[in-house]
Amino acid sequence: STIPRLQLLWGSTLCGWGHGALQGPAVRVALGRSVAQALAASGLLREPIHTLPMGLDPNDLPPLVEERRVGEVLILAATQPTLGLMLQQSLRRRGLRCRCELSPWPIQQQQQALAEAEVAVVLAPACGAPGLGLRRLAAMALQTPLVCEARDPDDALCRDGHNALVRPGE
Repeated sequence: STIPRLQLLWGSTLCGWGHGALQGPAVRVALGRSVAQALAASGLLREPIHTLPMGLDPNDLPPLVEERRVGEVLILAATQPTLGLMLQQSLRRRGLRCRCELSPWPIQQQQQALAEAEVAVVLAPACGAPGLGLRRLAAMALQTPLVCEARDPDDALCRDGHNALVRPGE
């Protein structure tokens, strides 16, 4: 009971605190500076809160594509396949071509599809589920225009109108 646990904190609410470390000693690591600042301001945790920067190694990404698949919308929907399928059907009725990830793809396939698509829609995990944001970060690194769902206010990765179009999940 005296051995500290590692607790990864991906949000400033109880839903983002992971499991089993609140009562005992822990090394607390927040995913991103905004999460760490919100938790430190709350005063609920006695230990210092370390920050884990989120990032991707550019050498692991596929090369940038000169000519993207014109008019193709990539929907990354493995976290919400029902919503992804509904979105795909709606876009196809409007005459747009779509590729849709309804079950998890290997990371290399996902990133290659991001590099080739003209625009990507990234659906966030269901409310309360952790999402590290790596799909959104990969889309930005591959210079693919990004549409994503609004997340908790402490998620500073996507800023509406600046580096993504952020829309409500419905």
